[in-house]
Amino acid sequence: MLGRLRARIFLLPQRGLQRIRNAHSSVRGAGWVSIAEIGNRVSRIVTAVALARAFSLQQFAAMSLVLTTYELVRMFIHNGVGARLVAAPEGELDEVSEAVHRINWFVGVGMFILQLLLARPLAGFYNADIATTLAVLSVVHLIYPIALTHACLAQRREQFGLIAGLMFLQITGDNLLTAVLALAGLGVWAVVVPKIVIAIAWVWGMLVMAPGWRRTTLSRGVFREVTRYALTVFMSEALNTVRINGDRMIVGKVLGADAFALYSFASNAGAGIATGLSIALSRVVLPFLAKGPAGHENVRKRFWISLKGMGAVIGPVILLQASLAPIYVPLVFGERWRPAIPVLILMCLATLARPVAVATSQMLRAVGHVSMELGISKLSTLVSFAALFVGLPFGVMGVAWSLLIATTVSTIYFAWIALQGIEEPDRKVFSFNRRVFLR
Repeated sequence: MLGRLRARIFLLPQRGLQRIRNAHSSVRGAGWVSIAEIGNRVSRIVTAVALARAFSLQQFAAMSLVLTTYELVRMFIHNGVGARLVAAPEGELDEVSEAVHRINWFVGVGMFILQLLLARPLAGFYNADIATTLAVLSVVHLIYPIALTHACLAQRREQFGLIAGLMFLQITGDNLLTAVLALAGLGVWAVVVPKIVIAIAWVWGMLVMAPGWRRTTLSRGVFREVTRYALTVFMSEALNTVRINGDRMIVGKVLGADAFALYSFASNAGAGIATGLSIALSRVVLPFLAKGPAGHENVRKRFWISLKGMGAVIGPVILLQASLAPIYVPLVFGERWRPAIPVLILMCLATLARPVAVATSQMLRAVGHVSMELGISKLSTLVSFAALFVGLPFGVMGVAWSLLIATTVSTIYFAWIALQGIEEPDRKVFSFNRRVFLR
């Protein structure tokens, strides 16, 4: 009986993937990216084990602060220009590529300067010796713009094997090199050096194997149009990044370094796998939703198919991870992380709503309701931070409980709003926040 139950649990993710595959044949290319993402998550577990065993609580807190700052600054790279290039007509390809290339460089230089300016104030604010580390890590922002446009062109030509291979090199190489350097005793520098080395390797690989474009004169009209298109997508992605990473910064300042380390560990170990699977499956869901027959009923039908498929993949993984946490955390990561187990379990359960959020955002992008997606991102961020401040007086567990409840309820509510909105965007249900959604 137990064997049958276990077999069913492990078959559920396979059935979920098969459900999406059977619904739409164009996911074969995105499957390469999904496989690479799963491999990346496995390597991240190895890195998490190495860091948990090699770092003290203070070192882990400093590392988390450096990486959180890096990710918050790096959110500007998710600016939507890549999507504009992928969808550009053939006749405009060279000019749009030129516009995207310039915007990427402008953003890269801006991120470099911003991180340099933040390094010393953050070090003083958190009383942590991270100024030099952040300054050196900022160099990465000047490396990637060299080949970002080439990567977008590779995506346009559906070179998913190349994209998946370099993504696997980028993330897995970073993870494994970080683990080796951490065990060698490099401290916080173990997370900085690999990012610079891997960035150079990724750029070289993309320049050698990805297509280029013909340099041409760029008109102001095209540049403005590409910039305007990117702003809406960027604002939505930026809010998502702030919502995912900003809570750690506040917890670290209000509750102290030890609480920050426990909370960061629980977030990474608890939500990391589900987040990675969501990112991978979002690449499958978007073409499935976008290339289907027109009409609201068809979009809604495909939304539910996508949601069921992702739920069948991610749900069992989350429940298994949460139920086994008391066993594998002290065994794999060490006894010092045993106090983080209750928080980790709550973080796992909070990610059960991830398939709903991913299906909602991809549906809105597929039907062109990007402004509604931005509105939902605004309100989701407000709800998350409100829940964070409600939970702070009760410690790390209070924060975890507040975020679990707020995330689950708000995600389901906003999905309902989106489903109503694709059919009747002017319906009364939006009247209380119409300005938020349509601006």
